[in-house]
Amino acid sequence: MMFSGSRYSFATALPKTCDKASFIAGSLSASAGSGAFDAESAGPYAAQRGLTDASADTLAAHPELISEIAAGVADGNAKLSRVEQIKRFRVLPTFWEPGGDEITLTMKLKRRPINEKYAAEIEELYAPDVGQAVYEPR
Repeated sequence: MMFSGSRYSFATALPKTCDKASFIAGSLSASAGSGAFDAESAGPYAAQRGLTDASADTLAAHPELISEIAAGVADGNAKLSRVEQIKRFRVLPTFWEPGGDEITLTMKLKRRPINEKYAAEIEELYAPDVGQAVYEPR
């Protein structure tokens, strides 16, 4: 499922173990396309905010970016029915580049590789308690 809210778009990729999850969650990568980051746009974004490190790790943990994404998810959720809304999300500390492990050259998600590579991170989205690096939209 692709979700667009405000300036951010991201995809939910749920493993089979989460097929019966009671809510929708999503993982956002600082990735190419879809209004998010790629390695080229991360530098200017970081510079505008006075950050000296434009790595995916730094951006994925940056409070201002998390706040902007949470606001975008909340804005998108306002346009959806309650059962369609994203309840939790996380920002993955990696850039997803076209033709890489997660996205085809035509920007389609590679769901099986995503589910395998990020199984632990996806599972954490559905844990009873909100863990570190898991966020809820405002």
